[in-house]
Amino acid sequence: MRGWRWSIAKDTAQWLPPSLLDDPEAFLLHNPPKRLLKESLVRTAFIIPAPKGDLFSKQYKIRGLTEGWKYLVVPSKARCEWQMARQALAKGIPTPVPVAMAERRKGRFLQDAFLI
Repeated sequence: MRGWRWSIAKDTAQWLPPSLLDDPEAFLLHNPPKRLLKESLVRTAFIIPAPKGDLFSKQYKIRGLTEGWKYLVVPSKARCEWQMARQALAKGIPTPVPVAMAERRKGRFLQDAFLI
């Protein structure tokens, strides 16, 4: 999994392309997003093809060493959104199902993160 650590929601693994789990960046090179929704310096939002239908995804970009240090003590933006969406669903608040969240670290430094 090339340094990627995944959290996958119960009963949703079949929604994810296996090659995405191996290496999200390589998956995106070989399977370009169906639609780019937003791109900025800090995140990219897009729609990807998947076995059970299209999935909304976000890639969070880490901008340098300073930001890498920050994520030694605070959760990544992907992890925060993952946790908030799961809490909202648990409270009965209509929310898109968070399917998976991944972080790639070098040592303890966050390099990249995805939310699906």
